[in-house]
Amino acid sequence: MPKKYPLEFKRQIVNLCQSGMPMSEAEKKFNVAISTLYRWLRESGPSAEGHTAVEYSTLLKQNNQSNYLLEIITLSQIIDGTPLRHRLEILAKLHEQFEQYSVHELCEALNVSRGTFYF
Repeated sequence: MPKKYPLEFKRQIVNLCQSGMPMSEAEKKFNVAISTLYRWLRESGPSAEGHTAVEYSTLLKQNNQSNYLLEIITLSQIIDGTPLRHRLEILAKLHEQFEQYSVHELCEALNVSRGTFYF
């Protein structure tokens, strides 16, 4: 038999998830199945910005990824038209200096294929 949750409890969790709490964290903290959380978010309808909670969460992740890549580009001080050899040198320096950035992220940000970097 399905478990019944109070309406206020559902709203509280939906609001937390819409404000950025990861679904996995909400699942563990409130002991609610993640599939149930997604259903509640779908049923809650659009947020104040006109997006559903799942869309908002996806947009938030994409925004964070874009900011991350922008930070890499800013650190590298690369502009379009920089020769590949120079970009590879900078990529290698960034890879040595900043361990929090993966080779994949650095290559994506600097428009260098990973094969070229490893070669």
